[in-house]
Amino acid sequence: NRRIRIIGGAMSSVYRLSPNEQSCLLHQKNCERRKSRLVHVREQEKAHSRDIAKRDSLKRKAEKELLEEHIRALTESCLEAELRSLEDKYSKTLEGLGQGQKAAQYINDECSRIQELRVLLAAKQQARARERHSTALKQCAAKRSADQANKERTLQRRKDAFEKERQASRDTVPGLMSPHMLVLNLAADKGRKVKLKEVEGYSLSYYHIPNSVVERAGTDERSGVDAHQMARDVTNRDAVVEARCHVIHQEQSERSRLRHSQALKRVKLEKEKDQMLAEIGNLEREDRVRRQRSLSRKPLDIFQPPQQRLDALHEQQREMEQAFEGLCLKAYTALR
Repeated sequence: NRRIRIIGGAMSSVYRLSPNEQSCLLHQKNCERRKSRLVHVREQEKAHSRDIAKRDSLKRKAEKELLEEHIRALTESCLEAELRSLEDKYSKTLEGLGQGQKAAQYINDECSRIQELRVLLAAKQQARARERHSTALKQCAAKRSADQANKERTLQRRKDAFEKERQASRDTVPGLMSPHMLVLNLAADKGRKVKLKEVEGYSLSYYHIPNSVVERAGTDERSGVDAHQMARDVTNRDAVVEARCHVIHQEQSERSRLRHSQALKRVKLEKEKDQMLAEIGNLEREDRVRRQRSLSRKPLDIFQPPQQRLDALHEQQREMEQAFEGLCLKAYTALR
């Protein structure tokens, strides 16, 4: 492994590297080249990131300037519109100066004219009311006179009919005495005067009077009243009233029963609604707790943006590379 050379009359020894030394030198050179490559890549990445940050800052600045210009233009346009509206209002107020007095004068004239029209209308209405009153009085007087004439004609017809019946009865029974004369004759024959306070005096007084001159209470055509029929009518009326009261009572009880059932249904529905709302609230709380637990079990990196996750992965890879390079250096130094 060692050679001897004679150079200029002197001996010199030249050493050749062993395979281990050659491999160590090659590994060292490779590590240096790798380090230089990593440094160069990192510098490139830093320069690229600086360029991206610079472009982003320039873009944000440009967007900010555009936004400022847009906001400035909007504010200026709004201010100009407000100024124009204020100028228009001011010009309108100047134009309308004195219009209030004119309007008030016109309103006063209109009020006076309306008052005059109201007075004329009230006078016309009063005149029409007087005419209607006089016409109604005349109609009432005419109606009253016509009714009076009808009553007089009816009474006269009744009197004529009564006279005709009396004359016909006198012609049919000429020898019959009048009821008045019969009563007088009976009183004269008995020789005693019937006292009004004694009921026994009237007990058999109508048996000796002819039936043709006796007026009986009941089904007489002239009286037109039947006591039995009246009693039956009153009984029927009472039965109808009682039946109607019974029907009304049944209807009221049925309505009260319906109201009770409806109120009971409403109360039951309210209770069921409250129970359902309580159950829904419990289910919502349980679902919220379940979701919170599931979220707590999930890793935090899923909530990060994609760019941040990529940056975290690159950083982790870089740390692993640095750790590997450190281990390689330690091994190399230990071999040396």
